[in-house]
Amino acid sequence: MLKVLLVSYMNADAPTGVRVYYERLQGKLCAIGHDASIITENSSSWYWQKITGVLRRLLCVCGSLDRRLFAFELKCFLRVYQACKVSRFRPDIIHAQDPGSAVAAAMAYRWRIPVVVSCHFNDHPLVETAFRFGVAPTELPLLARWYRGLFGKLRHFICVSDYVKTNIASMIPATSKVTVIPNGVDFAALAKHGPAPDLTARFGNMLPVVNVGHLEKRKNQLQILDVASLVENRDIIFWLVGEGEDKEMLEAEIQSRHLQEKVFLLGQRNDVFGVMRAGFLYLHTALNDNCPLVLLEAMACGLPVFAVATGGIPELVASTQREALFDRETEARVIARRIDAHACNQQEAHTLAQRQFDFGQRLFDITVMTEKTVGVYMETIASYR
Repeated sequence: MLKVLLVSYMNADAPTGVRVYYERLQGKLCAIGHDASIITENSSSWYWQKITGVLRRLLCVCGSLDRRLFAFELKCFLRVYQACKVSRFRPDIIHAQDPGSAVAAAMAYRWRIPVVVSCHFNDHPLVETAFRFGVAPTELPLLARWYRGLFGKLRHFICVSDYVKTNIASMIPATSKVTVIPNGVDFAALAKHGPAPDLTARFGNMLPVVNVGHLEKRKNQLQILDVASLVENRDIIFWLVGEGEDKEMLEAEIQSRHLQEKVFLLGQRNDVFGVMRAGFLYLHTALNDNCPLVLLEAMACGLPVFAVATGGIPELVASTQREALFDRETEARVIARRIDAHACNQQEAHTLAQRQFDFGQRLFDITVMTEKTVGVYMETIASYR
């Protein structure tokens, strides 16, 4: 039996696939006989959270964006460090979900515990942060030095896509061990999940196109409205599941484009799998993505998936399913026509869904992911002896 410490900056209420990943991994590890514990920044003591909160505010006084972002990173780092320092859990290995929590946990245990870090980011982390805040990476020199320092101290990495493995190659020491292990979901369980009864009762025999995710610029839900305004089949509707900073903008766009009977913002739901099972097709329009769990979940729920071919997404779609991918520059009318075509040919949609399910179950099942991850644990532990 292994004692595994899962550490992350992302807390239990974070609307992100990173949280879903480490929670599901913990469950699978425990189910096969290992002992897994989770520490996040919220695991630190109340007084330490107050101290680091004050420190962050002091660092942000009259500070640039670069300094404010560094202050946030430092706050998370110190909280994970303190939580690990006082924890009574003595792990055989630390599995971090980001480089900051990896180094913080390693320092707390005086670098005596082997460390492996998963690379969940959707791009080079500095580039991703710069995109989020609308600045050039060169405007974040302090944050760049911070990331270089963190990656320079780590040697064992799990990348959830070949795409990210390529992206981090210039950031990590040449002697690093990098293993690609894609995300995983329980295909067998999701295949048995039932549709959400409230949605089937409300929308009857309509053909819902589903999108699940935080409503934000990176997820690019605005393109879904473009597609919705161009589909010709009157039975096709669109469900957007999630909350986020773009919600008001999307609501206004739906009103101005008179799409109230075509596009429905369902908000945050606890039965996402039920929503998917009630859908007709899944449409993913994110501007960049690594190995999105939501696509695997849609496949496991039996939905045919259409997605923009960005980041690691093409790795989730077999070469025989290229018709399900779009270039980022693909016009909305082309996507709309393809959705209309699937609505007219239910057998074609079913065939695509089955191919994607079979491909996903073979390569991206959570059991496969967990077995490979435990293998990396054993290799990493052996390398420390």
